[in-house]
Amino acid sequence: MTPKRLKLTTILGLLVGAALLLLAWTQQWVVLTTQNLTVTADGDVAAPALAALALAGVALAGAIAIASPLFRVILGVSQVALGLTAALHCVLTIANPVAASASAVTAATGIDGDASVAAAVSAASLSAWPWVAFGGAAIATVGGVAILIGGSRWPGSTRRHTVVRFAEASAAPAPLGDWDSLSIGDDPTSDRPDENGIGDWRTPGESDDPASR
Repeated sequence: MTPKRLKLTTILGLLVGAALLLLAWTQQWVVLTTQNLTVTADGDVAAPALAALALAGVALAGAIAIASPLFRVILGVSQVALGLTAALHCVLTIANPVAASASAVTAATGIDGDASVAAAVSAASLSAWPWVAFGGAAIATVGGVAILIGGSRWPGSTRRHTVVRFAEASAAPAPLGDWDSLSIGDDPTSDRPDENGIGDWRTPGESDDPASR
């Protein structure tokens, strides 16, 4: 796989991982049964930080597309940390769904405290969405590792920059042509030779009126 294709694949992987995290965060994760009612907890209750981590992954994917090799290393480390943090949230929910959904039980029953909530819940079941979120976190982590391993060989940004150079304009540009001379009050024929090849013989200030001579 060429470095360009590897770069594109990694960026797409980061976006897919972030999309899975964000989608799973909006779905139902846990179903809890108490003595007299059933309580459900969505991803925003069981793993509330996933939305922020998913949005950070999207922003990081955009930054990776234009980052220099040095910043790719920094972003790669950040992406690995992001993916591992998201995976940890998923693992905690899968390992103990009652504790992860305690706030939902408290809101529905008024029972507070981890021990009291655990005693009130008779059964708890997980949907597939925590595992989907874990898969998204795994993709995000692998994308960060790929950045660290091959990011230095990726091609740079293809954006073209246009250099604009400014030249200092002259304060009073010289008039061009006879019409420009007339527009500023000069006679363009005053310095031209007559039909005999002789230039203007009058002295400065002498009038054209014969009576004045």
